[in-house]
Amino acid sequence: MQYTKYYSNLLKTQGQPHLSLDEHKRLFNIVSLESRIDEMNQFKDGLNPKNKRALFMKIEGYKKQIHKLTRGLQPSSLFLYMVEHSLQ
Repeated sequence: MQYTKYYSNLLKTQGQPHLSLDEHKRLFNIVSLESRIDEMNQFKDGLNPKNKRALFMKIEGYKKQIHKLTRGLQPSSLFLYMVEHSLQ
């Protein structure tokens, strides 16, 4: 949950960034996906191998979606990009 934690710390230290509607959508999609992955990771140990494999595939799909949304950028670089892109 690296992006969620970074955004949380950003809010605490600098307040809410001014983002466009599209960038807010991107941010909340990232937070949502990270939360889903975290939740799935918490209960995967109790599953049988077949269900673990299905869960693994779902998690990998969410990770790919995060990578696409973040463009592979680290949290600090992504948020700079988002703020700059919001100014245009």
